[in-house]
Amino acid sequence: KDRDGKDMITCRWVRLACERFVDDLKNGKKRGLEFDIDAANKIIDFYQFCRHFKGEWEGNSIELEPWQKFIDSNLFGWKYTDTGYRRFKVAYITVARKNGKTTMIAPVGLYLLYADDEPGAEVYCLDPSTRILKYDLTWQALNDIQIGDKLIGIDEHPETKKKYRKLRISRVLNKRTVTRESFKILFADGRSVICSADHPWLCRSFRDYGWKKTREIRPGYKLNSFGHPWEKDNSRDAGYLAGFFDGEGYLHSPDKPRAAHRIGFAQNPGAVMNDVVKMLNDKGFVFTAPRPMNKNSNCQVSDLTGLSNCLRFLGQMRPTRLLQEHHRLWVGKALNRTTGHIEVVSVEPLGMRTLIDIETETKTFFAEGFTSHNSAAVDRDQAREIFDAAKTMVEIDEYLSVAIKTFARNMHVEKTRSKFEPLSADEKKQHGKNIHAALCDEVHVWPKHTLWWVLRTGMGSRRQPMQIAITTAGTDQASICYQIHDLARKVLTGFKGGKFVDDSFFGIIYTLDRKSDWPALKTKAEYNQEGIGIQEDDWEDESVWLKPNPNLGVSVYLKDMRDEARTAKQMPASLNSFLNLRMNIWVQQVNRWIDINLWDQNHTSEVYIMEQ
Repeated sequence: KDRDGKDMITCRWVRLACERFVDDLKNGKKRGLEFDIDAANKIIDFYQFCRHFKGEWEGNSIELEPWQKFIDSNLFGWKYTDTGYRRFKVAYITVARKNGKTTMIAPVGLYLLYADDEPGAEVYCLDPSTRILKYDLTWQALNDIQIGDKLIGIDEHPETKKKYRKLRISRVLNKRTVTRESFKILFADGRSVICSADHPWLCRSFRDYGWKKTREIRPGYKLNSFGHPWEKDNSRDAGYLAGFFDGEGYLHSPDKPRAAHRIGFAQNPGAVMNDVVKMLNDKGFVFTAPRPMNKNSNCQVSDLTGLSNCLRFLGQMRPTRLLQEHHRLWVGKALNRTTGHIEVVSVEPLGMRTLIDIETETKTFFAEGFTSHNSAAVDRDQAREIFDAAKTMVEIDEYLSVAIKTFARNMHVEKTRSKFEPLSADEKKQHGKNIHAALCDEVHVWPKHTLWWVLRTGMGSRRQPMQIAITTAGTDQASICYQIHDLARKVLTGFKGGKFVDDSFFGIIYTLDRKSDWPALKTKAEYNQEGIGIQEDDWEDESVWLKPNPNLGVSVYLKDMRDEARTAKQMPASLNSFLNLRMNIWVQQVNRWIDINLWDQNHTSEVYIMEQ
């Protein structure tokens, strides 16, 4: 029911979570379980100390919606009768975006830090115009980069201390707009970048070489540079060179691991060779002087050398044949042997600015020609979404601000030696932690499985630890998030009759009822054709939007959803984003080529053969 006592429409997964709760009230004692109503009320009452700090409710205490109270009551109310410790150690909560995930979960972190009676508890960007190097050898403004785009990246760390970082194909996993303290880095070659204080760059300081954040960089340090960004050359000479290299050019031994980065070409001495040499010189490309192919041949050969030089040539001139296999020239090849280092002239503060934060598969990419690390969406900044919200709630409350000390990246309670910190996504740095609670935000973009298990095993010595994953649906069905999602489905469908019982795991899924989850349902086409059975939810039906959006009318606005749905209907490329983010449905990719319903409507049994 909603806060007015009226029945709420819910999906089958939510109903199963409710049925599990009722079943445990009836039969839980047989398994040593009890529901402590006072413990459930304690966490709900704690929210009165936590206030909204932005938007229309700024300054008001957080008032949980019924669906949020149900979740918190489950997590903190169920206990083992013999020990009195909490039952649930792992929770999986998945709901569409804008449904108050951070507002709900940040106070849970504060409660676990301050009010849970656990000694020593531990609870754990670039300017939009910045040009990013894409896999197709074009540079695109960060503002126009989309989730799913392929980029060129490098290994975050060398395989061993004696080896180099290698170039890799990378893909954009996440993107968001943030407001951060910003700086402008000015370089000796006239280039500049605007970035956040915490943005990491591959840098050579006076003492060492590695990733350094903007606020750590000083004049005189040198950043790893891939060369100046380029644009496609549409000149007459560029077209001539593209055609020439498509006919006479070749990649030098691209499959050999230690092969030099070279693009060769061959031509007899004469006017054509002279024109090509002149055009290459005029455009600033580095190449060897033409030399005889062998003793018995009049043909001459020459090579463009250096990776950045070769990729600039391919990216600017764009010879079609060579572009089709350009990846063979650089994938898996060492970075440090092919790039220079440009000295920093100054680092100037710019104050607060709107920046864009992206996350990639390799955690790296090239920005304005410099080697850049993730802005850390799934790294520490993603964790800071919850941490910063919780920290602000402490600072604006007269009671919590006395009990909990706050710092930039740490909150702690001195009396119990407990702390609340955002953690990075580097699982190697999280070993050895003695974790009481882990709040895992947007797990669908976590690139590795290992971090989840490192956090999980770090709770082994705690009496009643809790690991909470709160997330929107994703696209990668090989991810740790989808594995946890699948476990939640097994728990929710298996508790009846004892088919699959995991008393330590809580799961709840807010989404549409789909045939992919419930095979007995009919698709829209099947239902229209057969006229019997129960049809799966239609995303265009506003009456079912409440299922993935339990905060519809509270923090989710119907008008906004109608606008987005209208766009999704007219633009098939945006439909999967709407299904994924607004309907909380797992999809295979963020963008789709054509709407499948439109495809079906244009089905024909006639076959047309086009003669060549």
